[in-house]
Amino acid sequence: LRMATHLLLEPAHGPLTADQRELVTTARGERERLRAMVDELLDLVRIEAEAGALHRRPIDPRALLASVAEAHRSVARAKGVELVVERSSEVPTLEGDAERLSIVLSNLVSNAIRHTPEGGTVTLATSVDETNIHLRVRDTGGGIPDRERQRIFERSVSLGGGLERDRHGLGLTIAREIVVQHGGEIAVSSAVGAGSEFVV
Repeated sequence: LRMATHLLLEPAHGPLTADQRELVTTARGERERLRAMVDELLDLVRIEAEAGALHRRPIDPRALLASVAEAHRSVARAKGVELVVERSSEVPTLEGDAERLSIVLSNLVSNAIRHTPEGGTVTLATSVDETNIHLRVRDTGGGIPDRERQRIFERSVSLGGGLERDRHGLGLTIAREIVVQHGGEIAVSSAVGAGSEFVV
């Protein structure tokens, strides 16, 4: 499908009418969405199959956040969203699988950027209490309606319209699976019009 749509859009294969080009371009976009969904399903299966195979080592939470932020900086800049890593006081190291925790944070940050309008801000921060280290991703987007927030980590793939369509992926399900494997928790607080904050 990928090759067919790509070839149809190549000038060498003859001109398309405006309507034909629009149809092929739409098909290409849907194919990309399908590919992303399949990749996420494969990731989820792999992560569950390797549930006991965490490669734990000491991790500096602040360095982890800084690394994830740097990887998303160009995407944020292209959308006109400011990406901020808050300075924090000393935070203890944590024992975890750096690669998998990066997947968690990358999912949260990419979602935050996608749902934050131009001129908004996505903030990464760490905090600590008596028993836990918290990794926070906060945005100034449109927020998540109550009914959506209750099922945001569920293993459902929605292809409906509006907000549902934007949230069709399994990224948050994968993120929760990895966090649970680490013995942690992931939660979200949000209000429509007031942005969202995910806390690991």
